[in-house]
Amino acid sequence: MSLGRQLIQNVLTSWLGYALRILIGFVFVPFITAALGSERYGIWVIAFQIIGYFTLFDLGLERAVVKFVAHLAARKDFSAVTRVFSTAASLYFALGACVLITSWLFGLLAFDVFKAPLAVIQEGRGAFYLLGVLLAIRLWISPWTTTIVGLQRSDIISALDIGEEVLRVSLLVVVLSLGGSLTWLAAAVLGAGLLRLVGTVLWLRLRHKEITVRRSDIDPATRRDLFQYAGISLAINFAWLVVFGTDMALLGLLASSAAAGLYAPAANLMLYLRNAVNAAGTPLAPAVASLESRNLGNAVQDAYLNGIKYVSFGAVFLASGVILYAAPFVRLWLPPEFGDTARVMAILAVGSAAFLPQIVGNAVLFGMEKHKYLLAALACEAVIKLTLSLVLIGTYGAEGMAAATAAAQVVTCLTVYPYVMSRVLSVSFSRLLLTQIKSGLLAALVTIPVAVAVSRLMPPHRWPGLFADIFIVTVVTATVGFVVVLESSDRRRILDVITHRNRSGDSSK
Repeated sequence: MSLGRQLIQNVLTSWLGYALRILIGFVFVPFITAALGSERYGIWVIAFQIIGYFTLFDLGLERAVVKFVAHLAARKDFSAVTRVFSTAASLYFALGACVLITSWLFGLLAFDVFKAPLAVIQEGRGAFYLLGVLLAIRLWISPWTTTIVGLQRSDIISALDIGEEVLRVSLLVVVLSLGGSLTWLAAAVLGAGLLRLVGTVLWLRLRHKEITVRRSDIDPATRRDLFQYAGISLAINFAWLVVFGTDMALLGLLASSAAAGLYAPAANLMLYLRNAVNAAGTPLAPAVASLESRNLGNAVQDAYLNGIKYVSFGAVFLASGVILYAAPFVRLWLPPEFGDTARVMAILAVGSAAFLPQIVGNAVLFGMEKHKYLLAALACEAVIKLTLSLVLIGTYGAEGMAAATAAAQVVTCLTVYPYVMSRVLSVSFSRLLLTQIKSGLLAALVTIPVAVAVSRLMPPHRWPGLFADIFIVTVVTATVGFVVVLESSDRRRILDVITHRNRSGDSSK
């Protein structure tokens, strides 16, 4: 299969997975918020966010392994792939052990700093311990996962993720129905995660028997190369945690766990949107590395320009829909105590419209091994967000956190990020910015009038009306995007993948 068609297949498979997650979340979030209440749900999401900080123990190696495997696999050098795989496995064994110890110490000594009743804190601590175990095991299995992605088979990882999501939510529903504690909820998450990791190991073992852990292939030179690439990736991961992984923790410290609970559903919706775009970014990074190994620099530039055009259109469409339908959606979706979540959701959507297109640039920078430029942009965003958060949370709570996040994204994503990409790809700053703005403006000119007109004809006071409105707006906007925004070559590739046909004109671009 050609690189272009495999990339599209990976993206479409990932989008299918995220569509399923959104559907599951749509049904499950009202259930868990009603079952736990804002305080217990707030501690639940805080536990997940804090354990997310321990992903820094990855040290940036995940992206390094993907990059090296993609580069070497493009040359059919599987002996070198095995060397990278074995060396990474030896490193991750130690890193997973560090996560086990550190997460246990944090739960024991520091988890009670959050503002919540003591009984809720104790439940959250037990859940945190189990989540730490799962993260440690994920790190031990990370070489298998990253190697599959580097082999251009993100669709396999997406399929495994879908299975894990369905099993996890099913187990959580059972535990909540039985009145289980937060600790039992975490045990359900652990069980589903372990089965998914077993599937990852089995797939790589069965499909690529030549790639296996060998002590003789653990190579000091390869270790140095991995860490050289990973050093900047680690700093980027830290900056991302500041930008995306501090919201609930800051609210728990400066406001209350209830404020974090109000913020979480809106933040999770933005996470779904971010992950949907990451579905293109994740397979794009190894694809760019493969193109770079074959000296196809112009193809990288074209991929980026088309990518920001497409994602800008989709991002503004999604953000416009969230802003217009947030109030009726939250009113129908969540218990009355979560009414303020609608305003948080609308504010965050503004920032997402500016941020989502930059995910394409992130993937290109990692694939080209130019990710040091991304670090500078993220540092600017992190400083702006933290400063505004400290100023706004005390007065405005969850809405202040949302405003700080959105403002930081709009400022940096319309200035710093385009400047960085213009320097790396030798494309003018004005061309990049105009590509993003023109595509986004077209999406707004289509989405907003259609949504307003449809809402007047069918007011979204009940679920059928809301679903009908969203369906009509989505079909109209998607049609315009497919016909007007997509390049003809990409339209053909998408149709080929959907219909399982191999056109003679398909290229390896």
